[in-house]
Amino acid sequence: MGEKSRIDELREDIDALKRFLRLLWSKRIVYVKYSLVAALLAIVVALSIPKIYSSTTILALEPRRTGYNAAVMGLAGMAGINLGFLSEDAYSAELYPTIIYSKDFVADIAAEPVALPEGDATVSYARYLAITPKNVWWSKVAHKVKKIIGGDKVQSLSDADVPVGLVGKIRGNIRCQVNKTLGLVTITAYDAGPVVAKTMAEKVSEKLNLFIQEYRTSKTRADYDALMLICDSAKIRYLDAQNKYQSFVECGTSGNSHLYKAQCDFLEGEAQLAYAAYNQMASQAQLAQVKLQEATPVYNVIQSAYIPQNPETPGMLPMILLFITVACLIATIKIICVRVREKLWGA
Repeated sequence: MGEKSRIDELREDIDALKRFLRLLWSKRIVYVKYSLVAALLAIVVALSIPKIYSSTTILALEPRRTGYNAAVMGLAGMAGINLGFLSEDAYSAELYPTIIYSKDFVADIAAEPVALPEGDATVSYARYLAITPKNVWWSKVAHKVKKIIGGDKVQSLSDADVPVGLVGKIRGNIRCQVNKTLGLVTITAYDAGPVVAKTMAEKVSEKLNLFIQEYRTSKTRADYDALMLICDSAKIRYLDAQNKYQSFVECGTSGNSHLYKAQCDFLEGEAQLAYAAYNQMASQAQLAQVKLQEATPVYNVIQSAYIPQNPETPGMLPMILLFITVACLIATIKIICVRVREKLWGA
């Protein structure tokens, strides 16, 4: 008897499902209307969303480690632990995004040349953002209208200008992520043009590398430059002392006199002292050059920037499928609500 009841319940559930499906099928016109409207809206939205391309480069920047810190940080790196506090750098990897988004860095990026999509001409990145319309229909139409009526005032910008309004836009087109455990820096550039996105990813990584090199080698480079100045001054003094000694020897007539011999010995000693000082400073300058080379950081490009083939924004077909799915869901909810209202209130 119990089994028979369960079978009857199953039959009732199946009949209820059939009635529900017949109800939905009877309302198929509603689904068609909703789907057509959704497809039209999806096409409009797909055409209205600008196509954005992204290009990514991954860098492995070498931290400066010396002595005890090198051993400790090496062991910690093998264990997957970040000990950035032992680094001698004031600019740790965590500050790289802040450096990239800084006003001075953005100004340098804005001055970088990029190629226009119409041809081989190059302009600054700031000017490119100002005169290039977004790849959406209304932006292109507005750009053409401005060209016709001559109202495209932003074309008067020079390559050296960086409008304040474009600073935030440039920052939004660049993303920097740091993996502290692996020591990797990921730089991604976004733009409506795939070639420009690749160019900016390369420029940002190059400028970040130059900034880090300049910082890490600033003191060592200053010491090297100072030693080179002292070395050049010592060389001049040595050459001057040597010339005086040779001139005195060649012009001397009383070679046997005590005064002549004393003066000759004095000038020879001055030349030897000047040479010893020059030789010592030259050796120190060579050591400073070696230290400068050691202090210069090395960064490895794990992944080079590339020209993206597909945009980041969704295409038209996925957008249409998404809108139709949502429209069918809304239509189903509406049909169920109307049916429930009819059953409850008979309306």
